[in-house]
Formats: sequence, C-alpha cells, structure tokens
Amino acid sequence: MDFSKDEEVEFEFTLDEINEVVGAQFTLEFNNEKLKFDHIEVNNELLTNDELGMSNINKGLINVSWVKPEKGYFENGKLFTVVFKALADANANEVLRLTNLGLKAEAYNDKYEIENLSLNFRNENTSY
Repeated sequence: MDFSKDEEVEFEFTLDEINEVVGAQFTLEFNNEKLKFDHIEVNNELLTNDELGMSNINKGLINVSWVKPEKGYFENGKLFTVVFKALADANANEVLRLTNLGLKAEAYNDKYEIENLSLNFRNENTSY
C-alpha cells in the first residue's frame, strides 16, 4: 500500500481468526519521520481504550493488550483503525511493523496456547 506526502493514511487492525483466539498483545511500531499519528478509532464491541498503551506514541510505539469480551461469536474481527498523516511518500511495509520492543507479539487460543502474530497489509488490489 503506497501513500503520498500529506495524505491521510488509515490502517485497520483485524484479527482474521477472531473467534479462535481469546487474547493478543503486541507493540505496533511506526516510523514517526514518515507518519504523524492523528488518532485511533476503536471498535467498542471488541476493544476499549484501556487496552491501548499510548505513553510512547512520540517514539512511534503503540502497545496493545487485548482480551476478547465474553460476548460470544463475532462476525467482524476489526479491533481498531490507526489514522496518520503522511510526512513523506512511502509504502506501508516501510513504516509499520509489529515489534517486541514493549510487548511480545503473540496471540492466545482458547486453550491459552501461544500463537504467532503477523502483520499483513491488504487493500482492494494488493495483499502483502
């Protein structure tokens, strides 16, 4: 996903296997020389602002520690969307990644076994 300087860029974070996991944690790292954080839109059905750690946002880090609500089955695994302003032309692969700098990137299945997490970029025309 390419974007241009001054463009508003949105990244939607979705757990594809939302009904097969009970929780996840990770640190999202973004290149704050190419992206300026604007805001986060949370899916209140699945996530609360209390599950987001924003204390290192000026360093380009967002911590997420999520526990699935006990509501039951979910149709949509969208947790949140992060909105940035592009400070330079770039590609999503260059500016955004999961890291272990704050929280180890992992998910937990219904048996509380650790599963790997990965970041996949998708749009209508491209999947990374």
